[in-house]
Amino acid sequence: MKTFRLTGAVSSKLPRRQLRAYSCLSAALIAAWVAGGVMVPAGSAATQVMPAKPVPTKAPEPAISDGPAYPVSAIVVEYAKTVAGQPPLGDILDHPVVVGLSGDGYVTACITNANGQHAYRAGVSRERMALKNLSQPKPRMFHASAIRSIARQISEYLSDKGLGVYVAVSLSDFSGDKDIRPHGDTILHYVVHTDIVAKIATTESGGRFAWRKTKVNDPESAWIAANSPVQPTASAKAGKSDLVNLNAINDYIYALDRQPGRQVSAVYSPDKHLADAYDVNYLVHEQRPWHVYFQLSNTGTSATNPWRERVGVIDNNLTGHDDILSFDYSTAGFTRENAVNGSYSFPLPGFAPDRLRARIYADYESFSAADVGLANANFNGDMAGGGAELDANIYQHGHLFVDLIPGIKYQHIRVDNTFAGITGSGDFIQPYLTLHAERYTPVSQCWGDLTLLTNFTGTNKARLASLGRLNVDQNWAIVQGDINYATYLEPLINPDAYRHGVGGMANQILISVRGQEAFNQRLPAEEEYVAGGYYTVRGYPESATAGDSVGIESFEYRLHIPRLFPVNPHPGSVFGRPFRFSPQEPYAAPDWDLIASAFVDVGEVVNSHRQVYESDGTLVGTGLGLELDIKQNIQLITDWGVALNRIGASSNGNEVTPGSSQFNFVFSFNY
Repeated sequence: MKTFRLTGAVSSKLPRRQLRAYSCLSAALIAAWVAGGVMVPAGSAATQVMPAKPVPTKAPEPAISDGPAYPVSAIVVEYAKTVAGQPPLGDILDHPVVVGLSGDGYVTACITNANGQHAYRAGVSRERMALKNLSQPKPRMFHASAIRSIARQISEYLSDKGLGVYVAVSLSDFSGDKDIRPHGDTILHYVVHTDIVAKIATTESGGRFAWRKTKVNDPESAWIAANSPVQPTASAKAGKSDLVNLNAINDYIYALDRQPGRQVSAVYSPDKHLADAYDVNYLVHEQRPWHVYFQLSNTGTSATNPWRERVGVIDNNLTGHDDILSFDYSTAGFTRENAVNGSYSFPLPGFAPDRLRARIYADYESFSAADVGLANANFNGDMAGGGAELDANIYQHGHLFVDLIPGIKYQHIRVDNTFAGITGSGDFIQPYLTLHAERYTPVSQCWGDLTLLTNFTGTNKARLASLGRLNVDQNWAIVQGDINYATYLEPLINPDAYRHGVGGMANQILISVRGQEAFNQRLPAEEEYVAGGYYTVRGYPESATAGDSVGIESFEYRLHIPRLFPVNPHPGSVFGRPFRFSPQEPYAAPDWDLIASAFVDVGEVVNSHRQVYESDGTLVGTGLGLELDIKQNIQLITDWGVALNRIGASSNGNEVTPGSSQFNFVFSFNY
């Protein structure tokens, strides 16, 4: 049995099938001169004939390869079998086609090269018109090459809609290469055979299912088959069809893949018992849902402790319903600046997969003035709070997802001002609305958030000032943004090699823009945006400065060195286990990565109604980095950055001069 596998970026076309027995007679005509029927999506059994438009009479003579010619006055398109969801026949007849002009009628306007690409024929005039306009009161001669070309263009039109179809000339029109239409009948019939779904199944693999004896149609994956956008006729629910629609299936797979640790692909196999029918098998690969991690970095402030430790645990499928529990603890030397946060998110019933989720969270953090970008201040404090939000997927186009996330959070802040000898506290209610977008493909990734955050508090201005900053606004609204884009350059540098699967993807660029706009409002110190350090502008100390309105832009070039190695289909081994030191096929990734990088970071910091002890500034940093990744377990990142612009003042003790540098180190272990 022949099967067709579509993995990751699932193909929008089913492979060409062999001609079926019932079309063998017309295939003699198509095979000899029309090169057989064409696989495409299908329609309905009705017939539509439309009037036409005359054709220029002077044109080159047809070539021998164009085959015999047949008189045609009208073109009819019909479906072999009516199936719900087929495009209207009128849409097919309205679709434009391109034909070549010969001395006595029509020929194909295109040739197909050895790579399967279509190109216009030299010396052949061509016309582009709606398919219905090829019909005309007076018959014109259609060569076999034109008949084939029209079938192919109908096929491609329906295939672009994601449908699997086969287009052929009707058996009532031709027997072999003999025209068997009744005398005087010059109507040409195209019959569109659409593929339907006969069965749906799931096959499971990966750590989540490792202990299962049977890895076919696992009960925990039953919902994936039940929510498939295409269903066999016997089990099709309202709003669903048994018509094979690859676009709908692909979109469904992309949505399933949003769950961390899950990768789904589809296999299509011709059904053993039904003609024009396929069995659809969803291959569900899920990693072990839980993992623990540890991180060590020198991303702390010099005023507290430069070393930061972080440990956490995540379960991406806590109860088997795509619910995610996470817990994270970070500290500076396990003595100061402790932070704890936890969250639990889950899909709401009836909105699978991942169309509407709820999330609840809580956090606690202790901090110092240096952590919020006030190196010349002297206070310590802590924050505690929690919130809830809904995540609604409001738009999808292929890999692109747009989510709307309304939420609300509560925050309590307490500050001990050692210098002033006072303690202050405040309570804040903060509704917010986030627009999130993401698009992940093997070549490029784009993701970002745009958030409107508002704040309401009953704390008066005097008490707010005790939180570390003077003259702050009680109620405010700000906009926060974070937009990132990463892409490999090979498809742009050498598109022909990429198209033919030659070489690999090793050169990558990353661009990011993030920050917040306060609209000239003064925010509490804890709500200011900090700049400087590994996560913002490298080359400057951590949290070197802060402001109400801040913009951070970064550009980074990355070279993935192991992807430059020659393809080796035979993996090596480490500790007796297979290990891919180099790609096993073009554009594949090995089991490790060594990334050399060069970067430029820019930050602009503005304080609203700036006080004498505050300063605005522009941060510019550049440098080099090296990153080592081993599978998904170990990551070691080193960055060396140099500051190119002065910020701060020596009198305040927070000056950074051009040429000063910072070395950052981040080690992560994941199990």
